[in-house]
Amino acid sequence: MELLAFKDECSMETLRKHIRTMYELYAELFRDRGWARIASKRVGLDEEELDLAVRLTIAFHDAGKAFYQDRIARGKGAPLHEAYSILILRDYIDFNKLSRQLDDHAIMSIIWSILTHHLSMRSPRDVLQVLGGTSDFGHIPREARLDTTLKVMLEDAISDVVNPSTLPSKLYRMSDAQTLIVEALGSLHDYYKLSLRLSRILIVTDNMAAYLNRASQCRDRENPNRRRIKVFISDMPGPEYDHARGELISWLDVF
Repeated sequence: MELLAFKDECSMETLRKHIRTMYELYAELFRDRGWARIASKRVGLDEEELDLAVRLTIAFHDAGKAFYQDRIARGKGAPLHEAYSILILRDYIDFNKLSRQLDDHAIMSIIWSILTHHLSMRSPRDVLQVLGGTSDFGHIPREARLDTTLKVMLEDAISDVVNPSTLPSKLYRMSDAQTLIVEALGSLHDYYKLSLRLSRILIVTDNMAAYLNRASQCRDRENPNRRRIKVFISDMPGPEYDHARGELISWLDVF
């Protein structure tokens, strides 16, 4: 049995498949084209450190979905799973002593990118309102345990992108995520440049992987010869974004 990243009436995507496809897209579209060499000079990390930061961002961006498997299996969403993702990531970094390879600013960049990857196309004010008002969201577990079964499945899901590691079996609380969010906000100015670069890769690979893995399973009801788009276009809010949404759909339909 594998963790699910997504499921609806016509498609299903495992978390391992989603993460692996994102990593392959990162390699093809960014890493193999010299992205790290250029970006490293601008963010103060060497190429190996930058590559590690990207791999951690990809591997853990949906880790919190481990706690929403019943909802996902019923075709429903995983509201604010990102908050749990950053807690699991922080434990992975601590267990593997990755702070020896990445400084605090790099780690906070990864955390911020994961935290905002579904909100990054919104204004900063909107981001803060959503993150600060988690009590207004339904279907969000206030605490969740990464038991032995979930732990093993999550370790398997990330094993193609980051080195295998033992995650702790423990109870995670939304209140701990809110504390980490406040900490991240306090130093946002210091790591924002790196966060923007990680977010760019995360948005592109996340949407493209979702399309590649899900759309091929679905057909448009009105035009059976056309694959239906299954990406997070809804992350772009308001009618004023209709044009941008249309452009993104057109771009994704090329692949």
